[in-house]
Amino acid sequence: MKVAGVATAGALLTGASQTGAASNLEKTIIIDGSGTSGESSYEFEVAEQVEPIYNADNEDDTIDDTVVSGTVGNEISAYGYSRGILSLNVDGPGSLLFGSGLADQIPEPRKELVIRSESEISYEFTTTGEITKLLDNGANSAEQNNDTIVQNNDGTWTATGYTGNGYGDGFAFRGEVTDFSPKVGSYELSLDGNATDAYELTGTEQNRDELVIHSDSEVSYEFTTTGEITKLLDNGTDSAEQNNDTVVQNNDGTWTATGYTGNGYGDGFEFDGEVTGFNTPATDYTVLLNGQETDKWSLTGTEKPEIRDSDIGGGGSYTGQTFSESDATVVVTSRDELVAAMDSVGSGDVVFIPGDVAIQMNGTTVDIPDGVTLASDRGTDGSSGALISEPSDGNVRVLRSENNVHLSGLRLYGPHHSEFGVSYSNTWDHAGIGFQMYGSGGEVSNCEVAGFGYDALRSRGDNHIHHSVIRNNSMSGLGYGVQVFSGSNETIVEYCEFDRNRHCIAGQGSAGYTARYNICRERQVHHAFDHHGDAGQTEIHNNRFEMVPGTVDVMPSAFRARECIDGPIDIHHNWCFNPNEPDPNNPGDQEAAFANGGCDFRNMNIQDNHYGTSTPPSGVGLDL
Repeated sequence: MKVAGVATAGALLTGASQTGAASNLEKTIIIDGSGTSGESSYEFEVAEQVEPIYNADNEDDTIDDTVVSGTVGNEISAYGYSRGILSLNVDGPGSLLFGSGLADQIPEPRKELVIRSESEISYEFTTTGEITKLLDNGANSAEQNNDTIVQNNDGTWTATGYTGNGYGDGFAFRGEVTDFSPKVGSYELSLDGNATDAYELTGTEQNRDELVIHSDSEVSYEFTTTGEITKLLDNGTDSAEQNNDTVVQNNDGTWTATGYTGNGYGDGFEFDGEVTGFNTPATDYTVLLNGQETDKWSLTGTEKPEIRDSDIGGGGSYTGQTFSESDATVVVTSRDELVAAMDSVGSGDVVFIPGDVAIQMNGTTVDIPDGVTLASDRGTDGSSGALISEPSDGNVRVLRSENNVHLSGLRLYGPHHSEFGVSYSNTWDHAGIGFQMYGSGGEVSNCEVAGFGYDALRSRGDNHIHHSVIRNNSMSGLGYGVQVFSGSNETIVEYCEFDRNRHCIAGQGSAGYTARYNICRERQVHHAFDHHGDAGQTEIHNNRFEMVPGTVDVMPSAFRARECIDGPIDIHHNWCFNPNEPDPNNPGDQEAAFANGGCDFRNMNIQDNHYGTSTPPSGVGLDL
């Protein structure tokens, strides 16, 4: 098409509603290929001055004095000129408009936005002008079907999509981006090939949140956010430490801060996005979000769990991992089959014993290979779980393991189900052990372990014992539900029910352990938890001790240190039915809820516990 002279506005250009920058010259010429599938070429000459309007899409056009030539696809080229079009040639589907007073009809330039993620992202963004998909944009092409574009009732446009695994989605749009969500996360944005972020893209201020962890005692903590974390180093007594507190970006794009504070001080941070996790073993601390006190449940948007008595000890109410014959690598029903199976299985395998099977070991020790699960079905459809028993009264270990062995849904019984006495010289002839874990990564879940003269369960590494009933393990001088030895720094015992043990948990040497969410019934033989030796870091919290003077044969203490310790040992938020609070001036008081029989209370932090049978305040005992 060849056009010469001046045309009137309106007939040749439709749909141009966005305003672009105007030329300083009086007249305008617009070649519009918007909405076309082909390419339009053009050439024109004017009598005097001509200049491009740079916010239009005319990067490939050329100007030689007063002669202009170029091409447009699905885009616009626009120019200002002073007077007199001498010639004008256009070839293709594009439309044409030229004359005076047209500057306000030039659309905003076409821009390209790419959203890319190494992991995954669901996104949505809104613009003032039309959005189209870039379907031929290599690894950053939008999806024809999965990504959607709609025009809203107010004339804006919104694109919604999902991408990831190193790929991206690309879009072209006119106007401005007014909103993009999420504002932060594990993704990258580029606008016309230049890296940007959601705040810069939308022209909004990045309002960062402030988090402070404060404690009058001491607290170690870790929290994770979807966006960047930075330390507040000039925040008074709540300033983070330059060296001790750490902030890292994780492989999935999230950020994690780890630190330690206390003694009336705190640590402060700024962060973007949302807090997805907050963990601390302590309870004596305060969390402030933007100056307002909160808790870890509100902070992370999670529901505070409720622990009921029926959740303790496993069995029919157990909701954790269970096993059945369908999970088994091999099913055994006798001692010989059990011993033979351990010679044929390896890491990841499951040896299953049906719930109606009873196996007597008669002095045989079974060594379970690393990574193997030995399981039955305790609690499933009323099953009591298979029984492995040792009837002989000797210095026998029924089950042994090194690393990463899981014992689940079983009953493991020794020969003695009531306290028995022997002379000291004969003690070690009766020192049977149910399950001895020499290494780490072990787990005992949903089991019942009873009747052993020495230990029901022994941990020499960092192992996890939970949701089990541990009872009737007692003889004179020995008898422990769980005994933790040096080499263990992080054995965790939780959600267990202890009954009629000489000691429910005992620590030896430099070992440390965590005991939480357990119930120690009233009929213990001696004090419930203790520690011999110098002791590693130990925490005892949110347990319920039902012993009171008169129901325990000797010393109704919830915890008793046997000598001076290094620890520290933190004892807090426990409910002790024993009404006798510990006396700093009489640490060896045998009737007190907490005691030290060989020293004072040095390196023992005892606080926020409840004494007596009255209902404790929130956060004490099994109330988190």
